[in-house]
Amino acid sequence: MLYRIIFFIFFPLLKKIIISSIQGLENLPKNIPFIIAGNHISQLDPLVIIGILFPIYKKKVHFIANRGTYGPWIAKYITTNLAGCILVNPRNPGNECINIALSWLKKGDLVGIFPEAERVPEGTFLRRGKTGVARLAIRSGLPVLPIGIITTGEPHHKRGGRKFSKPQDIVTDFILKGKKIEIVIGKPISFKHYSEKSINNDLLHSITDQIMFHVSQLTNIPTTNKAHQFPNDSQSKNQTT
Repeated sequence: MLYRIIFFIFFPLLKKIIISSIQGLENLPKNIPFIIAGNHISQLDPLVIIGILFPIYKKKVHFIANRGTYGPWIAKYITTNLAGCILVNPRNPGNECINIALSWLKKGDLVGIFPEAERVPEGTFLRRGKTGVARLAIRSGLPVLPIGIITTGEPHHKRGGRKFSKPQDIVTDFILKGKKIEIVIGKPISFKHYSEKSINNDLLHSITDQIMFHVSQLTNIPTTNKAHQFPNDSQSKNQTT
């Protein structure tokens, strides 16, 4: 109930104050569940995506998130029990988070992943994606919906060689400075034709690279990986109509 209240109230505020445009709503799958994969710039990214999808599907979106990001136990409780996030240890991801994600998909909910596994400032390159999204796509047999996020808000600073951004940066950039977020939704991609093949690292990286290629096309943000540069005709046959 709390989840419903938050996103039925919160999304109109996001749309009015922060989101400047949403493109590609016609690409949203008619059938659920499915997997969402996008680039990651701001702390608001998952909230914006949930805000767009929840009013349409009336289903939770369970984002796979770094458990180290959430400190006290109360924060983890809110993140997992109320927000529905799937927390993963980035140093030892294993199969646990994939199994949890599969269980939510089987119940008809949606699962979201940021394959880069970290927030990457706008104006840089997309990082090569982690293969969790490929594992989930193959094991579930469900399509992947690529979503591109474009914004210059919430800049990342450096401290001790690590990038970070504070919660107050959201207020400073998006409320006080009036910066906006654009969302571009691509066509869902099916990987069912890989279900008959043996799963190995090369296959997982190939699928992940294809997904990140689509995200790159949606955002016009170049990638650091040459393997992302697939010809358009080879991609079209993977798209779900």
